[in-house]
Order: sequence, then structure tokens, then C-alpha cells
Amino acid sequence: MRKGFFCLLTIMGLLTLSAQQQDIELDADGIMRVNDPITIVCIGNSITDGYSNTSRDWAWPAQLNRLLGPDYLVLNYAVSGTCMGKKAPTSYWKTDSYTKAKAANPDILVIAHGTNDGDPWRWDQWGEEFHDDYIDMVTSFREKGRDPILYVALPTQLFSKPKEKQNHYIEDKVIPKIKEIAAELGVKTINFHTHPLDRPELFPDNVHPSDQGAALMAELARDIIAGQQQLSAQIKVKKGTVVSPTMVVVEPKSSVELIPEAPTSGSWLWTGPNGFTAKKRVLSLKKLTSGGVYTVRFQDNEGNRSILSFLVSIRGQKAGSIMPHICIAGSSWQQTTTLSVRPGQDVTFGPSCSAGNDAGTWSWRGPNGFFSASRQMTINTMTPAKAGRYGVTYTDAQGRQTTAVYTIKVEGEPACPLLVSHIRGESGWKQTNTMAVKAGASVTFGPQPLNGKWTWTGPNGFHSEERQNQLFDFNADMAGEYIGTYTNEAGCKGQVVITLTLE
Repeated sequence: MRKGFFCLLTIMGLLTLSAQQQDIELDADGIMRVNDPITIVCIGNSITDGYSNTSRDWAWPAQLNRLLGPDYLVLNYAVSGTCMGKKAPTSYWKTDSYTKAKAANPDILVIAHGTNDGDPWRWDQWGEEFHDDYIDMVTSFREKGRDPILYVALPTQLFSKPKEKQNHYIEDKVIPKIKEIAAELGVKTINFHTHPLDRPELFPDNVHPSDQGAALMAELARDIIAGQQQLSAQIKVKKGTVVSPTMVVVEPKSSVELIPEAPTSGSWLWTGPNGFTAKKRVLSLKKLTSGGVYTVRFQDNEGNRSILSFLVSIRGQKAGSIMPHICIAGSSWQQTTTLSVRPGQDVTFGPSCSAGNDAGTWSWRGPNGFFSASRQMTINTMTPAKAGRYGVTYTDAQGRQTTAVYTIKVEGEPACPLLVSHIRGESGWKQTNTMAVKAGASVTFGPQPLNGKWTWTGPNGFHSEERQNQLFDFNADMAGEYIGTYTNEAGCKGQVVITLTLE
């Protein structure tokens, strides 16, 4: 069905590694039982998009997903260069990502706009509308009865002399507005502006975070989000099996009690299949003939909100069958569950389900605690440590599930990537390793591939461990050779030489 299609070299899922090897566990129905994750959507600009990170998998939303674990799905719908202001030429309102972010119907929404709005030229024109545009953005995510838990982020600092005025605008105008909005809406802020992010070395170009800076941003977001999630759970069932505190597989016409617990008093709201709603703590489901995902939202008396999802499946009911498509980077799709690859190659999984891909969710588990929550998913730079069994489960709206298990072997000589140099000057990006730069101008160099580690040395004691580097106020002392050494997990190593001259 997909013969002739070529796989994309992008990470479509979010993954994590733990120290302990884990295998795929299938039940008597041949299904790897996994619950629907809580969906978090992050919107913002290039700082959230991952502009300066090794890859988008090292932007702070992706790192947040790894910290929160497989019970959460963090989706990054940020767009570089965008603003909250509706009238700005680069308004986030005008992007496809905004439409996709709303369509994702998040359980939790994180808004991280404000840096570009704080540009003096923009703020002086549209700053007075920032509050209303921000409120309208929140309202748009609450349409049709939706009510995601909201967090608003304070923008990071800007550190360079040319950005000093914009940083003052952010501190004196943008951040007070965001705090005012948070108080008005009764929501929590995530403070990306002060300690521990008040360190210029975490922002190599003085604007965008390094992988380490993004890691600290992820930790701050995790502490706020996870700290507010108060709920624990248990399930009681007749004629069935409790898989976990939030998952149950029951016989047809069985009864189930879903029992969330909170440390304080407050209000409860349940939603479920076919428009189901209820306002009570304990949910009793009797004589079940179909299952589904039942989500409970709790708000305590101080306005803090928590969310928890339960999966109810009926034994013997399956969500169709999975066609297990897979490909090695640059090759065509194969319909197989076994594949042998060389170290360093990228592998893309692209299963499809006979029940349809749009009406359900996908969850992955694999070696070393691997998890992902998207249908198409790429594992970059395969190594023997990543070899093993990868299971994917499709869950439909009625809680029916089906599973496919892939077995990946990694053997042979490493397949090392081609290193390609890119430099951005006044006329944009060029695939080249030399460029003449005017005095006082800025220049950026960022070779590919995106995956792996880079270490740079250069003129005047230059040293960097970022793939992409930006030089400001170029002068004669900066001219010369910048040598980048690349390594990856498969043992590949190579060098690129960027030569910059003073024009």
C-alpha cells in the first residue's frame, strides 16, 4: 500500500530512556495494555520551537515529556518568530500550528508567548492590545465546552547589548501584563525569566536556550505541572482484571467503579465516550457492553486543578488489526515486523490500523523504558542498546485496543551520516563552508546532521558545544577557521571546517 513512499527524517514521537531494560508485555488477548496519556499542548515562539537546540527533540517541551513520563503526551506547536498580537505580521493566530494546537484538544495548555511581542517596534504599535489578544487566545481553546488546565509562561531573558531595550520592554511591560492575565484567570505562571535561567551561558546566541538551558526550562515546567496534579486512583471491578490503578479489562456486562482520590475537598467533573458527563467523585459503570476513556477533572477550593484518565476495555473486543509498516532512512516502506539495520541508521515506524487512524490514539513501548505517543515515530541513530522489541497499541474511542510488536536487530558496520555545512549571513542560509562577513554584522553557522554532539574550537579562544552558533558584531579577531567535531551514539566521528573572513 505504501510501496514507493519514502520516510521522513524527523522525530514524530517523544521518547525517553531509563536505566532498566524492559520488554513488551502482552495479555491473553495479545494486547499491550496502555492508557491514554494526558495531552499537553505548548504554544510559543522559537524559544519553545527549539530553534537553537540540537534537534526539536531537545526543545524544552520534548524534554518535559521525558520528565513527566508515558502518562503524558507533550505536543509542541510553537512557531519561530511569532507573536501573540493579532495584528503583528508574524502573528501566531495566522499559523497552521495554531489550528493544529486547537484540534489537539489539550487537557493542559502552556502558553509561552511574549518575547517577540516585547520587541519595542511591535510593542509600541500593538502592546495595548496584548492583554485582549491573550485572553482571546485562551478563550479560543475553551470553545465547544473544552476547558484545558492553563499555565502561562514568563519569557526568558535576553542578554546581548543589542537586545537590551527589548529585554527592558519584556521586564517592564510584557511580564506585568502576563502576571495580570494569570491573576485574572486564576492560573499559575511558569517563571522562565529569573533563577535558575538568569545565566547567559545557557543562551549561546543570547536569546535561545541551549539543550542544557532547555533542560532547566523543562524542569521548571515539570515542577509546576506535576506539583499541581493531586489525584491518585483505584478501580473496583466485577468479572474483570485490573491492569493498573487507571486501567481495567472487564467481561461484557460487567460493572466497574472508577475511584479517584484527592487530598482536599473540591468539585469533580467526568467526561467520557459519546458525550458522557457526570459531577461526582466515584463513577459507577454497570452492565458494560463497550468501554472508553473516562477523564476526571478536579478543582480544589483554592482553584487548583488536576486531571486523571481511566481506560475501560471489554475483553475480546479489538480495534481492528495493525499493518506494521517500517522503513530505514532513504528506503521505501516495508510491511514487516522484523528488520535488521546497521548502527547509526534511522528507523521510522509507520503503522496503520484497519479501524482508521484518525479516530484513536497510538502508544509505544520499547527497550530501556522507551515510550512514544504518536502513530509515525522515528528512532534516530540506532545502536545495539536500542535493539529489541517495540510494541505499539492503537486505542479507539470505545476503549478497544490492538497491538503490533516489531523486532529490530542492529548489526554490522556503522552507517555514518554525511556532514554538511550551512552558514547564514545577510542573505539567509547557504550550503557552504566559507563566507565573507561585514564588520559589525552577525553570522550563524549550523551544520547537519541535527542528531549527535558537536564540539567547536575557533579564533580568539572560541569554544562551543552547540551545533548552531551565532557570532555578533563580527570583527577581525573573529575571522578564521571554526572546527566542528561531530560524534554520535553509533561511534561515528567527523569534522567540518567553517572559514569566516572579514569582508
